[in-house]
Amino acid sequence: MIPLKKLEIKHSDQSITAVDFGIPNNQAEMDEMFRLRFNIYDKNKYIDPKKYRIDLEKDENDLENRCTYFIAKCNGKIISTIRIIKDDILPTEKSFFFEEPSEIKKIDRDMRAELGRFIIIPATDCGVKTCLPRGIIMLLMFNVLSEYGIKNNIKGGYCFIKRKLEKKMAKRKFPFHKVQNYQLKIDESDVLYNYFASEDDPVVPIYYFTEEFFKHTKKILSNKLIFKNKEDSIILKNNICTRFLQRLKVI
Repeated sequence: MIPLKKLEIKHSDQSITAVDFGIPNNQAEMDEMFRLRFNIYDKNKYIDPKKYRIDLEKDENDLENRCTYFIAKCNGKIISTIRIIKDDILPTEKSFFFEEPSEIKKIDRDMRAELGRFIIIPATDCGVKTCLPRGIIMLLMFNVLSEYGIKNNIKGGYCFIKRKLEKKMAKRKFPFHKVQNYQLKIDESDVLYNYFASEDDPVVPIYYFTEEFFKHTKKILSNKLIFKNKEDSIILKNNICTRFLQRLKVI
C-alpha cells in the first residue's frame, strides 16, 4: 500500500487500534480488494456468482485500467475500499437517462470522475475486538479521496448509491447533490442488474464537487476535541470522539 493517512484510536486500557488508508500497490492487495467486493456483492445478492470465473469482482473499468483505488486496512486486512473512475462517459451516464446538471456542465470532462464500489465492513470481521464506528472510516475515506482529487485536478463528477446510504450521508451532512428526473437504462443482461433493480433499496444517481467534500471532511477532522493531527497520522481518543461524533451525526 502507498500510505496516505493513518488513524490511531487510543483506548482506555492504553491499547491502540490502527487503521491505514492508502492506495493498493501490489497484486495481493488488489486481489483482496476485488475478493472483498465479490463477497459483499454476493452476500447481498447484487450479483450472480455463476457469471464470474473466479471470486474477484471486476468490471470493464477495472480491466481497462480506468481506476484509482483507495483502501483502509486494519490488522493487516482490508476493511474498506472505493475507486475513482476516469472516462469520457462515466458509469452513471451509462446507467441512467437524465439531463446533465448545469453545475456539472461547467466542469470539463477531463476534470470529472466517478466514485464507485464503496464498501465498509465492520472491523470486528478482521479480528478487532473494540468498537470502530464505520462512520469514522467513511469520513477518512472521503477525506483521502477528495484530497487526492484536489491534488489531481478532479473537480467533481457522479456516483450512484443505494437509497439507504444516501439517507445516511444526508444525516451525516455529506455535501452531495441529487440528480433529478432520472430513468434507469440497464436491463437484466447487466451483471449488476439485481443491485439496481431492488425495490426495497433502489439506486439513486448523485453528483458531487471535490472541494465541497474535502472542506467538509477537513472541518470535522480539524476539531481538536476529537483528533490530534501529526503529519499524516490522526490520533483519536475513543471515548471523546464517540460522544462528539454522535452530536455531529457522523456516527
